[in-house]
Amino acid sequence: MKKTIQYFRKNPGRIIFYSLLLLMVADAFLVEPKFLKIKTVSLSPKASCRIALFSDIHYKGDKKYLQEVIDSINRLSPDIVCFCGDIVEDKKYLEEALGFIRLIRHPVYGVPGNHEYWSGASITEITEAFKSTGGDFLVDRSVFNKEKNILVTGYVNALPASIEASSNAKKLLLMHYPMSAEDVKNEKFDLIMAGHSHGGQIRMPFYGALHVPYKVGKYESGLYEFGGILLYVNPGVGTFFIPVRFFCRPEITMIEL
Repeated sequence: MKKTIQYFRKNPGRIIFYSLLLLMVADAFLVEPKFLKIKTVSLSPKASCRIALFSDIHYKGDKKYLQEVIDSINRLSPDIVCFCGDIVEDKKYLEEALGFIRLIRHPVYGVPGNHEYWSGASITEITEAFKSTGGDFLVDRSVFNKEKNILVTGYVNALPASIEASSNAKKLLLMHYPMSAEDVKNEKFDLIMAGHSHGGQIRMPFYGALHVPYKVGKYESGLYEFGGILLYVNPGVGTFFIPVRFFCRPEITMIEL
C-alpha cells in the first residue's frame, strides 16, 4: 500500500488520468442512459404544428424510466406524438410497454422498427394501443387527422397511395431507418422523421458516433436537409445490446413546424 501511494505521488498525471477514466465510465453506464433531455427544434417562424418525437424504447422492464418518458411527453402538450420504431426487443415485455403508450394523452402515430419484426411482436396489438390514444400505427399507410390538419404516413416497404387531405395540411412521413429518406427524396413532405441510429450511443467530441447500425449512413442524429427535404433523426430514449450512452443523451424532440 505504501509503495502504491509513493508511486502515485511520483506520477500525479496518472491519478488524473484514472480519475477521469473512472468518471467517464460512470457517466456512460450510470448517468447518461437515463439522463433524458427535451430538445426543441423550430422549423418555422410561424409554427402551426407541435410534434413530440421519440424512438427506440427497447423496453426491458424499467417501469420508472419509461414512466418518466411518458410524463415528459404529456407535459409538452404537443398536437401529436410520433414514434419511429423499436418498442421492445423481446415480446414478453410488449404488453407492459403498450400499457405505457396508452398513458400518452395525445394522438400517437408510429411505425415499426426492425425489432418489432425480429421479436415477433404483434403488430395488431401495437396498432390497437396506438389507436387508443387517437393515433395509429402505420405500416405503409396514411391517415389524415382532420382536427389537427395533419397527414401522417408510415413508410416500411413502400409509400401508400395518396389519400384525401386539405391542401394546407402538414404532411409528415415516419420511418425507422434514416437512409430510407433517400428512397423518397422526390416526394413532397414537410418533414421526415426517423430513429434506429440511437445517435451511435457512444459519441466522441469533434468526431461523432464511433459506430452506427446499418441503414443509418451519415444520418446519425439531428436535422438534415437534402434535395429540399427535411429529415430529423431522433437518437432514441433507450439502448440496445450494452446499456451505455456517452455524449449521447436519450432525447424527446419537440418539433415546431
